[in-house]
Amino acid sequence: MNALWNWRERRKTLARIRRDWGAAIDRDRDFVAIASYHRAQHASCPEMSVDDRTWHDLDLDAIYVTLDRTASSIGQQCLYNRLRSWTSSASLPAFEALVTRTTKDVGVREQCQLALARLHSAAGYDLWRLTEPGALRMPRWNGVIAPALGAAMLITMASSLWWAGAFVVTLALLPVCLAVRVLTGRQVAAVVDAFRLVGPLVAAAGVAAGTLRT
Repeated sequence: MNALWNWRERRKTLARIRRDWGAAIDRDRDFVAIASYHRAQHASCPEMSVDDRTWHDLDLDAIYVTLDRTASSIGQQCLYNRLRSWTSSASLPAFEALVTRTTKDVGVREQCQLALARLHSAAGYDLWRLTEPGALRMPRWNGVIAPALGAAMLITMASSLWWAGAFVVTLALLPVCLAVRVLTGRQVAAVVDAFRLVGPLVAAAGVAAGTLRT
């Protein structure tokens, strides 16, 4: 049943990709989130980025909207970074070769688009934050308490098979586990949605590398 569902979803996505190819995409764009990756990349070297005044005077947001045919939130950020970075010209030949290849080889392009379609979530705007130092700050005690609680829960649950009192201990540990979850939940919540996209991102990179290598 799951295989049938995936096949149907893939067919629907492929039909949408073919229908929308080459057409402008009418969608809301969160420019603060889209620009966040670029600003982080150029925080230490702002001279390598088009400054805010020039960007707004030339209404380059409108140019971006015209050019944005990306399939993923990460693609939106990469396009924005390319448009606003002075260093983009250095990789222009390789970029043009990639554009030419994916334009002429429809099969390669559609395989890449299908893989990237799984990365359309807005949570993708925060993926770059996972590479930042201190992206997930957890209390030092959590490194001891969490494994100890997990082990205790497993032991008491297993022991309850032959000792009824162990089940009572398991119930007593539940509020403690909940308290730890609440105390650490805020730090985890800041990156958990982005972290869920790591798998699809790696898979998409693998598809792109495999199809473009042939």
